[in-house]
Amino acid sequence: MENIKEQFYKYKNNDRGSFFLENQNNNILAIYTYIEAIDSYVISLISLQDIFTNISRTRNIIILTIIFLIIILSIITNLINTIILKN
Repeated sequence: MENIKEQFYKYKNNDRGSFFLENQNNNILAIYTYIEAIDSYVISLISLQDIFTNISRTRNIIILTIIFLIIILSIITNLINTIILKN
């Protein structure tokens, strides 16, 4: 908790803003805004672990899809090439 306070005071320069925290291999996005009615800042902490996991999974799916398409297109191209060269 003290780390969050330190980082907040370090990066606080406007009524609104955000900064990143690294806490024990866990990346956290901190978003803050000033609420004048209560004369306080509200800080929202969002763990980026799930977001990074989803990005990694999506990246792997895209890579596997590209490899699969390259293999399929290579086979089709080879078959068409053999058909053309036979005639």
